[in-house]
Amino acid sequence: MRTLILALAATAALTFGSQAQAEATPDTIPEVLIEDLQQMLDLEDFQAAAIAGNLAQETGKFTMLHQIGGSGLGYSQWTGSRKKLFRKFA
Repeated sequence: MRTLILALAATAALTFGSQAQAEATPDTIPEVLIEDLQQMLDLEDFQAAAIAGNLAQETGKFTMLHQIGGSGLGYSQWTGSRKKLFRKFA
């Protein structure tokens, strides 16, 4: 199962990266996010990849920070009090 999750996260990263410009840096948003989650929250690679995969799904592969047809904001598409706290943090 762990290998499947890592493969899915890598596929998402490659898909996103293939749409980027040829001269873009090799680090994609999912790769950076996975690394940051592992370091900041002491997560295993498969745990961080699961979170990054969910956030990629929520944001159209990290291309939309505003929810379509709703008021969600950010990678997690936060609404209500979480959205207010997110805006205050940012």
